[in-house]
Amino acid sequence: MRRYSTWPAYVDMLMCVLVVIITMVSTKKVDSSGVKLKAEYVITAEWSVDVDADVDLWMVPPPGDKPLFWGSREVGMLHLDRDSRGFIDNIVELPDGRVVKSLTAKETATMRGIVPGRYDIGVHLYDYRQDGRSLNASADRLSLKVRIEVVRVNPSIQTVFTDEVTLDRPWQTINVASFDLDAEGQSTFVDPPLAPITAKYFNGRTEK
Repeated sequence: MRRYSTWPAYVDMLMCVLVVIITMVSTKKVDSSGVKLKAEYVITAEWSVDVDADVDLWMVPPPGDKPLFWGSREVGMLHLDRDSRGFIDNIVELPDGRVVKSLTAKETATMRGIVPGRYDIGVHLYDYRQDGRSLNASADRLSLKVRIEVVRVNPSIQTVFTDEVTLDRPWQTINVASFDLDAEGQSTFVDPPLAPITAKYFNGRTEK
């Protein structure tokens, strides 16, 4: 009869505990003061993965002096978790030649704490390619549909806003929505500003 030492069993148990601890720590965001942060809201912009378009999700949180976008991925409690640049990110060729494609093209921002004030949301068509070539700014009637969704995830998951807009030309910005956030995390949606929220942050075209 073969005998087994109990030592491997203890090692296996310790490894399992270690994996659990690492997983728990990695899912908790900690700010500079050491306070653990959790997601409060998730904001997404989503479009067809079959279109080689680079749509950017923009948000301007209070006090309104700095935007969240691909060039500024952390602003206060807002974090840009995913930046999608079109086919370059959504379609990947594996070493064996197979091509894997994402289900959708999507940009995702997360609010990891409550800061009361006004939040503006917009989408910007940074680039639109056909046959691998970028269209110039004179291109029109592209009819790229982008779905924007705001989901409150704490204390329970609840979709508080959803809309679909159409981007027709490169470098176009559409202000989708604005909401006022109170100290309890409740959001009240209001009309967005008329001027594109990207306007005062662009001094000429900026390359990604």
